Amino acid sequence: MKLQSTVRLLAVAFTAISAALPLSSACADDFHAKPKIGLVMKSLANEFFVTMQEGAKDYQKCHAADFDMITNGIKNETDTSAQIDIVNQMILARVNAIVIAPADSKSMASALKKASNSGIKIVNIDNRLDPGVLKSKNLDIPFVGPDNRKGARMVGDYLSKYLAAGDKVGIIEGVPTTTNAQDRTAGFKEAMDAAGMKIVSTQSGNWEIDQGQKVAAAMLSEYPDLKALLAGNDNMALGAVSAVRAAGKSGNILVVGYDNIEAIKPMLQDGRILATASQAAAQQAVFGVQSAIKLVKGERVETKDGVIETPVELVLKIANSKYSKLTALTEFYGPMYAHHHHHLSRFHQYKQQRLKRILAEIQRKERVRVERNKAAEAKKAQDAAQKSNEWWKFLTLNMVRCAGSYDHVTS
Repeated sequence: MKLQSTVRLLAVAFTAISAALPLSSACADDFHAKPKIGLVMKSLANEFFVTMQEGAKDYQKCHAADFDMITNGIKNETDTSAQIDIVNQMILARVNAIVIAPADSKSMASALKKASNSGIKIVNIDNRLDPGVLKSKNLDIPFVGPDNRKGARMVGDYLSKYLAAGDKVGIIEGVPTTTNAQDRTAGFKEAMDAAGMKIVSTQSGNWEIDQGQKVAAAMLSEYPDLKALLAGNDNMALGAVSAVRAAGKSGNILVVGYDNIEAIKPMLQDGRILATASQAAAQQAVFGVQSAIKLVKGERVETKDGVIETPVELVLKIANSKYSKLTALTEFYGPMYAHHHHHLSRFHQYKQQRLKRILAEIQRKERVRVERNKAAEAKKAQDAAQKSNEWWKFLTLNMVRCAGSYDHVTS
């Protein structure tokens, strides 16, 4: 009996140890695995955030041996609940860090607190989370991004050179509950007040083209003597340009924006938009990802009052092509940026190669399309000729038959 009891105890112990081993192995695998970064974007209908996401993706491809990354974004700028769902998905995906451009500066805090409680490191980019709300939830989240107030002040100061004191202007701001919208509006107001302009209206266009157009149209209707529109981002500036054209005031109303998206550049050249600001979307995302990887590794991230400030620069019609964004970053960051210079050089080389591959693929697809069209046209012509031949055969045969019948009757 004692022997049987001993055997039973050993069997139970062996089973327990065997059951524990896979768990220990899994934990070891998780510990030694590459960091997995979750990139959470705002509206991917906005070209700016597409550029930001692509910059992070390109950087990850250059450093695929160092970390993995999954990305997702919302469809419109105000869909905070959808972005909260994405954060929850990132938690379930067991990412090591989340890099987020929040749709709202306050309401995202609870979801991010949940992520933090799950052991996930968090880095905030683009739109700063409200410091007061973060403090109330005992969250320490670094912000990587530009001084939006300073950037908007630069744009406003340049605009004021084309206006006279007392001129009426309108401000189209972004989502009012976001810090970057508040900061840009504040920068615009500072510039206009300093130059003696009269701000007759400040309304939200929620960062969207169509809403920016509606707000601009309403302002132009209410204030026929309006001289300028200051848009908190380039999407709303595009809407403002459409409203100005529809009102028949092209060339009479000055429009400025913020972000320097591709769609705005032709308008800078032909004067429909006077100025915008570049905040280096792709590089901003890269710095966010780099900071997240440091946090995952337990390394210190250097901040000033919780901020890693990225550059913002005024963009006008005539740009100095020699002064690239890479140069701007080098000048802005100095020694700190020099540490990352080699990696970012590889990143830009990869991006150039990727663009060449994309162009080659477009050209290849165009050749295929042309060849297919030619083949389709040739087939169409061949079918038409065949049908014509069949028709003539049918017609000739019937003519012969008719002629034979006629000869039979007359004979």
